[in-house]
Amino acid sequence: MARSKAFGKEGIVIRIPAVISQRTESRVKLGKFTVLVSGLEIHDSDSLLMHRFEREHVDDIKVHTPYEVSIRQRFIGKPDIAYRLISAKMPEVIPVLEVQFSKKIELLENAWMFGSTATASPAEKGFSVWLAGFASGKQDVELCPVSAHPIWGDVGDHHPGPPRPWTTSSLGPPPRAFQTLVHLVKGNIGTGILGLPLAVKNAGILMGPLSLLAMGLISCHCMHILVRCAQHFCHRLNKPFMDYGDTVMHGLEASPSTWLRNHAHWGRHIVSFFLIVTQLGFCCVYIVFLADNLKQVVEAVNGTTSNCHDNMTVILMPTMDSRLYMLTFLPFLVLLALIRNLRILTIFSLLANISMLVSLIIIIQYITQGIPDPSQLPLVANWKTYALFFGTAIFSFESIGVVLPLENKMKDARRFPVILSLGMSIITALYISIGTLGYLRFRNDIKASITLNLPNCWLYQSVKLLYIIGILCTYSLQFYVPAEIIIPFAISKVSQRWALPLDLSIRLVMACLTCILAILVPRLDLVLSLVGSVSSSALALIIPPLLEIVTYYSEGMSPLTIIKDALISILGFVGFVMGTYQALDELIQSEHLLTFPNSTTFT
Repeated sequence: MARSKAFGKEGIVIRIPAVISQRTESRVKLGKFTVLVSGLEIHDSDSLLMHRFEREHVDDIKVHTPYEVSIRQRFIGKPDIAYRLISAKMPEVIPVLEVQFSKKIELLENAWMFGSTATASPAEKGFSVWLAGFASGKQDVELCPVSAHPIWGDVGDHHPGPPRPWTTSSLGPPPRAFQTLVHLVKGNIGTGILGLPLAVKNAGILMGPLSLLAMGLISCHCMHILVRCAQHFCHRLNKPFMDYGDTVMHGLEASPSTWLRNHAHWGRHIVSFFLIVTQLGFCCVYIVFLADNLKQVVEAVNGTTSNCHDNMTVILMPTMDSRLYMLTFLPFLVLLALIRNLRILTIFSLLANISMLVSLIIIIQYITQGIPDPSQLPLVANWKTYALFFGTAIFSFESIGVVLPLENKMKDARRFPVILSLGMSIITALYISIGTLGYLRFRNDIKASITLNLPNCWLYQSVKLLYIIGILCTYSLQFYVPAEIIIPFAISKVSQRWALPLDLSIRLVMACLTCILAILVPRLDLVLSLVGSVSSSALALIIPPLLEIVTYYSEGMSPLTIIKDALISILGFVGFVMGTYQALDELIQSEHLLTFPNSTTFT
């Protein structure tokens, strides 16, 4: 009793205003969150008790961001009780929760995670893992600027609002403009950049760079559209955040079409579907990349020298088919897929960032030397190969999933549009430079990945090995995204005792599935183009312009804006159809030969 008095009336440790949502409800309420000596209480705006968690009944507390926590009490045979609470004063409460529930509280990715009204979107969980790893040294919850509410402050319809308060604590400060710019650039650089020289060859030495420039401008514009639409619905619906799927769903609800309004929930499902396809496609690309590069390193091991100046032709030692190399990697991929601890994944992310950065610098240094006369190269390539260019290019630019999270991590989000434009300008310039220089340097001998054109000396062989390490580490990060979309839905259908076995089984099956798909499409250039054409074009080019039309059409739109959005979506759809058709057509033709670049005949 004396202890309770020490903390005030009824043993209250701290009480704050909060926005409250329950697991079984999509709507949010205003209320109060109270930490007691004996437990936790949640009240509505009229001070009526909504739920009381006794201290011993709290099973887990997850800190998604410095402003957002979720609390859960598990039950067997009936639904769990779970609440999600958001407040600008939450940083004052989190240290208290860490003391009282030290064994039950979890800081998700060091609280770089974002949340949504129901569950945190798995796509951006994957991005948050990458970002946490990058900060300690990357598809869909994207917090938009906070809505007009006394807890959050006032926000205009299309403006990020005032600088957001951020209490410096163990959770870390928000990224500033330069940090956000670095994260944006890193989020766009992956295996796609290594395939751009071949993409430029498929378009032509003039058409390729011009098309990359146009693709960069259009992709950047679509990112701005998505941010603006998310901000619009945050303000309109008085919500503190809006993810990609929610934004599309609410856009369909605002459509003048009755049919679209009645099927608005499919908007979220469509986004989730393309996110799953995209991320599993990334994993397949990684497996093919790993096999091709390791195969070349092994085959050239007897001819590897310390002289990197004379790039003499080396007779490669024949080894097994590249698809057998993929099977060799499978046990390691399964082990990576079984990792469920987010903090462990950040270590892999940091290792991947370092190894890939060092490798990219060495590659740029090499391709800028000894460029031959480009006068004999075709300015414009055949239209069939241009379809392959489109798939690879949009695969490289498909980073729309990182945009909204970065915008909300900024200390002053009003500067984000400038940062986004600057970041995409840097990325586009880098893509054009590496794509053009790589094609000029190796001409018609350019391979699916520029790493496969590097000399067989110890320095450049180490580049391949570094990239192998980086991509292998990144596999677990990309795999986390579809796993977090599929697994929670699956385990919600079974009892608690079967949850863990089912979780691990699904991870095992998904890892094997990515390996099987990679074996079926063992050409790196085709799998890059196929993934880009099928899924990346939808998320990056087709959906955002259509979203802008359904969002603002009933409020009045300029005919020129409607025409512009329609043209962008048509461009994305044509690229989707032509790129997919051409990639599948070439794949079928190569299957008849049963031989593939950088692989021996499979007998």
